[in-house]
Amino acid sequence: MKTEIVGYTIPRLTTAFEKVGYRLELVAVDNGSSDRTGEIIRRIAAQNKAVIPHRVDENEGYGNGILSGIPICTAPWVGIIPADGQVDAEDVVRLYEAVIVTKRWSPGQSAAAFPHGWPAAQMRVCPLQPVRVGPLAAYRID
Repeated sequence: MKTEIVGYTIPRLTTAFEKVGYRLELVAVDNGSSDRTGEIIRRIAAQNKAVIPHRVDENEGYGNGILSGIPICTAPWVGIIPADGQVDAEDVVRLYEAVIVTKRWSPGQSAAAFPHGWPAAQMRVCPLQPVRVGPLAAYRID
């Protein structure tokens, strides 16, 4: 079940951003899995240029998986979410738009608390240049 959800979550996320006209770079991190997760991510990436597969050989925890994906991103915004489907793709788009429209956050500041019951997903304004999502899915938005 966990393996198959990645094949659902990644396309939903890329489609949600495409629908509203944002270019997305999604770094999908296979965090040392021993199941078919990496195979599924590579198959999706072969069909969708927005998806960049990344493999961590040995799982050293969720945080290490995230940290290994961030340097691959190249956009000014980085968002991190688990790829297990617990955060709705359209909510990620709304969260991104809320940050962009309000411009209330500055580099390095976390933007996790929003009105209207939006998810507890987190986007971080990054002085570098990335936007990511991850269980590892990481994404970049231009």
